[in-house]
Amino acid sequence: MSQVRPLRWKGSNNYREKWLRFAAFEYFRNDLVAGRNPYGASNKEEVEGIKDPDRRAAKLARELIARLSRRSDRCHSSALNVGFPVRST
Repeated sequence: MSQVRPLRWKGSNNYREKWLRFAAFEYFRNDLVAGRNPYGASNKEEVEGIKDPDRRAAKLARELIARLSRRSDRCHSSALNVGFPVRST
């Protein structure tokens, strides 16, 4: 029985992650400009310490995408340990 090897081309993942981060940045920046205070996956005190809306939106976007990426990696490795067929892109 041959072993299925996942694809390891990281270019598409990096590209997708950058676009997701940019979209999250735009979303958070629009919320901040509108007067709302989103916190996403970030620490409330750290976010409130940043006064510049662009820097605040960048922090929120980075931490949200990083948290989603870590969760995705954990789910992927858990599925592999249990024996579910998972295909990486």
